[in-house]
Amino acid sequence: MTRRRSIRDRFWFCLGFDAEHQDTCSGDELGVRQPSVARKNGTENRSLPGWCPAALAAGLWAASLPPIGIGVLSFLAPAAFLLLCLPKQAPTNLRVVFWWGLMQWMLTFHFIRLPHWAGWVGWPILGGYFACYNVLLVAGTRRLIHRAGWPPFLTLPMVWVSLELLRSTLLTGFPMGQLGHSLFRYPLLIQTADLAGDLTVSFLVSLVGASSAELFLARTRRNWLPMAALGGSLGLMFGYGYWGFVTYEIPKSDGKSVRVALIQGARDVRFGLTAEEDRQETLQSFRSHQQLTARARQNGADVVVWAESMFPATDVLPFDAEQYLQLIETRRAADDSLRTPPSLELIESLQQELPFQVRETTGTGPVGVYPYQTSVPLIVGMRSFDPIADADYNAAVYFDRDGHVAHRYFKFHLVPFGEYLPLGETFPWLYQMAPMSRGLTPGPGVAIFAVNGRRFVPTICYESVIGRVVRDYLLSDQHESTPPASHCDALLNVSNDGWFWGASALDLHLASNVFRAVENRTPHFVVCNTGISAEIDPSGRIVQELPKREQGMLLVDSYPRPAAWFPYWWKVGNGPWWLLTAILVLGLVRSWVPRVRSDRSNGSVRSAR
Repeated sequence: MTRRRSIRDRFWFCLGFDAEHQDTCSGDELGVRQPSVARKNGTENRSLPGWCPAALAAGLWAASLPPIGIGVLSFLAPAAFLLLCLPKQAPTNLRVVFWWGLMQWMLTFHFIRLPHWAGWVGWPILGGYFACYNVLLVAGTRRLIHRAGWPPFLTLPMVWVSLELLRSTLLTGFPMGQLGHSLFRYPLLIQTADLAGDLTVSFLVSLVGASSAELFLARTRRNWLPMAALGGSLGLMFGYGYWGFVTYEIPKSDGKSVRVALIQGARDVRFGLTAEEDRQETLQSFRSHQQLTARARQNGADVVVWAESMFPATDVLPFDAEQYLQLIETRRAADDSLRTPPSLELIESLQQELPFQVRETTGTGPVGVYPYQTSVPLIVGMRSFDPIADADYNAAVYFDRDGHVAHRYFKFHLVPFGEYLPLGETFPWLYQMAPMSRGLTPGPGVAIFAVNGRRFVPTICYESVIGRVVRDYLLSDQHESTPPASHCDALLNVSNDGWFWGASALDLHLASNVFRAVENRTPHFVVCNTGISAEIDPSGRIVQELPKREQGMLLVDSYPRPAAWFPYWWKVGNGPWWLLTAILVLGLVRSWVPRVRSDRSNGSVRSAR
């Protein structure tokens, strides 16, 4: 009589396993179901179709992230990847894992192709780079499970988070698309990010998925370890999440608030425009920002913030005119093919006109000409130029009430292929193939903007994507006379995502900004051209946000942040994950070292891997 299949047996049967032949399977020491081997005409037929679990794993991971964005699917993606790592008799074809991973990441990063024609070349290259991590995930996990005997429910999360750490570090870091980032709309589940960064959430999510999979697929009933891991990880996510909500609430009665106006523009970055078309678009965007700034003043704003590169002027750093003339002559005499330096007259006129442009923007000036006699402080993203060093900076400039520069922040962590080209200084002809004439210069580091007693730490665009960069800023103390930036009241990110025309890059960027708020337990104010501008509280809740590709304004009240807040993330950084990665590397090396074992059946000694 044919026995009735259980739900687990039917699940395995749909993937190509035959539950009726479980007793004939070898390799049961892990306590998991193994694939049966059907013999037909004297030949073995592996019943697991390699593309099926590979497609399932890649599809679930892709669907959990924008542009699809069903965040809860992130708990199922590790379970699907575990299917690729458990079977012994049906080894997974890693080429299949790569091709499905390529499609997964090309879907997630489809916006790479939008800014410039060169993006169509970089799109599959970036997708292939990320697909290699899928292959390493499966290959490394299988090796440690079957050669080193590590428990599957724990091995997969360890390998997963170690690979996310590596891609957050290599090539200056590309941490977008981490597993934990899929939950940025579920703040209760991401509070553990202040323990050891966003990788903490990725580890717990993968641990939940892997433990659930092993409990579901396990053949033996002695499975208390994965059950304990599942209960512990869920308890930590929900319990610590509730505690974080209650604990990290900034009191609003300790001091007068400072009202910050975040101005969002809606100008897409487009190439191929004529000079006149570009001038008209720039002027239209500038006028709309001025109108929104006037509205902000009417609503009592204490400081107005514009997004990256939205102020169409040049901030010229102070310089010595005689020294500049000498440099011009030296450059011309050395090589006529060098970039022609701007004339001294042009540089001085730009330097003198900037305060008037700022005052015009904020509506201040003589009676009868401008409506206001006193200005409002203005923080804008713009280009800064150092004539002596011939250096261009991507800057956030803080203008005081008189329209003069009070402080500058120069972007430190530049984006390769976006703000500079590797080897571009050695081979200048490379810039002819890129949408930039030359690379930008990195700045010296953190800056602190003090506005009416509030301290804001600015970052520019992609810097807020990399958690270690923001952490290093907050823990740095460049000026002995001032306290470290960790005493700041809010993070301030100015960005220009107009390159991506409202695509899912904006959602992924917002997800990173949410995690920066939780990791550092600091409010995060984001002002971004084309969106998504937002106010994020220290618990990662998005208090308010503006729609994509729409002009608008957010009014945010900033209160003093308690100086006693010092999250564990500031103490340990990525240290625990680097230690975990070192343990994995040692385990992999040990699995490749031949072992000498005794064959008790005949008393001989032989070497085995």
